[in-house]
Amino acid sequence: MHTFTVALREPKFPGLQVTADVVRDDGKIVRTGLWPDFAEIEAGLLTEYCAKGWSRDQYWAERRVRFDAHHLATRSI
Repeated sequence: MHTFTVALREPKFPGLQVTADVVRDDGKIVRTGLWPDFAEIEAGLLTEYCAKGWSRDQYWAERRVRFDAHHLATRSI
């Protein structure tokens, strides 16, 4: 079973956004260039996916729910 963490990537040039990578416990980068808050969601999802033995369809359905909920919670009104 794998676990996943977030590694922030500092911008190479001033004025650019900090991005984040999702890194598997063996050091392999599995997602790159994400906004940090999305990387946190993705790392949690991938860890649950491995721990609970979700199918690919279950993973994508749960990902859609969590990203949509995050978008609704953080959008400007």
